[in-house]
Amino acid sequence: MQAVLDKKKIYTTLFRVAVSAALLVWLFCKADMGVVWTSFTRLAPSVWVFAIGLFFVICIMAATRWFLLSMSLGLAGGWSSYVSFYYIGQFFNLFMPSTIGGDFFKVMFVSRGRRDIFAALLSVAGDRVIGLLTMLLTGTAALLLFPEKFCTGKESWLLCGSGIVVIGLLLLFLFRDRLLSVLPRVFAEKLMLLAGLYRHPAILIQIVLLSILLNSAFVAVSVVLARHIGINLHPSYYFVIFPLTAMITVLPVSFNGMGLREGSMVYLLALQNIPFEKALSLSLCIFAVQCSAGVAGGLLYALGLYRREECREQFL
Repeated sequence: MQAVLDKKKIYTTLFRVAVSAALLVWLFCKADMGVVWTSFTRLAPSVWVFAIGLFFVICIMAATRWFLLSMSLGLAGGWSSYVSFYYIGQFFNLFMPSTIGGDFFKVMFVSRGRRDIFAALLSVAGDRVIGLLTMLLTGTAALLLFPEKFCTGKESWLLCGSGIVVIGLLLLFLFRDRLLSVLPRVFAEKLMLLAGLYRHPAILIQIVLLSILLNSAFVAVSVVLARHIGINLHPSYYFVIFPLTAMITVLPVSFNGMGLREGSMVYLLALQNIPFEKALSLSLCIFAVQCSAGVAGGLLYALGLYRREECREQFL
């Protein structure tokens, strides 16, 4: 049975690698790579320093949000530990089959030395969900505030998606007691803690503000890179395309979202008449900036912050 599962895992990984490779080969063959390379070289070192530095701050804000969620679930550990583990998660995201592969290691790091793995899983999943919800809602707000900046008619996808999410959240809130009653007690207790954040407005406000701030900062990174590449779109458009790209890349059909991420960015930017090569260049530049956090996480991992002895000292 184990051998069958191992073979299935290998075949699934090979399939994802093949999908990513096929998409990237198609994109690179279709594009004039000389133009793409020129777009990279025209970015001054100061632009890279600004983008990477701001992205490091974004990661710290995201780790802080995860820390606040974890504290609400009764998980132990200091803020600095969560920042370190978040960066290490970014490192593993670079080499895992999906864009959320590093989340598995974050769960293991936080729960090591403790038996409450479900609380750690809930904190990581909750952080992901809140991040996606923030992108959806800020993207919807951008559509409503700047409708004249969108001329494709495709933005209705985001409006419909956001509407479904909002309605779903309302239904979950209204029928939360019935939902929790059918779950195992240990699961229900942790979900009640997470759902009970609305009873702690100070923590909830911090989480919401951090989510909006880090999302806006990521848009700022993208706008700066885009402007220096030669893409002059209104910042509101990036608020719209990023949640769509995030939902596409999380699909378990590619390796670490490669190919899907670049293809979706090229398509969504093409709706605003952005040339193929420039759109591909921007996507690759953003990915390069994200990789910098993974490199930092790899260094932290090499220093041994994941070891059981250190985790016990901080989490027991």
